[in-house]
Amino acid sequence: MKRAYKAMLHGDRVEWLDGAPDADGPLPVQVILDKPKPDFIKSRTLLHSNAVEWLDEAPATGEPGPAYIVILNKPGMDHPENRGAVGVAMLEILADKGAFDEIEDPVAWQREIRKDRPLPFRDYDVD
Repeated sequence: MKRAYKAMLHGDRVEWLDGAPDADGPLPVQVILDKPKPDFIKSRTLLHSNAVEWLDEAPATGEPGPAYIVILNKPGMDHPENRGAVGVAMLEILADKGAFDEIEDPVAWQREIRKDRPLPFRDYDVD
């Protein structure tokens, strides 16, 4: 199962844009608004098929807008098992947005990025 699903958020209703998660019962999720700079909604949230249930105060999202629904391992963003889940989801979101499309050869890109650079007190002659 993927970690991040693209959707349109209409208040508490979810319109899936790339397929819905296949799960029985409510799932703990994190909602990330799809903006130029992703915006995490800081509310504990459960997903019920095509609707989200805000366990804390419902956020004022305003107009319907694109979002990513991130499936968590355990309820609550602070749970240690969710750190990896959110990291994987963020990589999925970056891939979905084509963030690395300009990199033609990843191996060559990594070599270029990792080139040695002058470090303090390493590249000087000390007498």
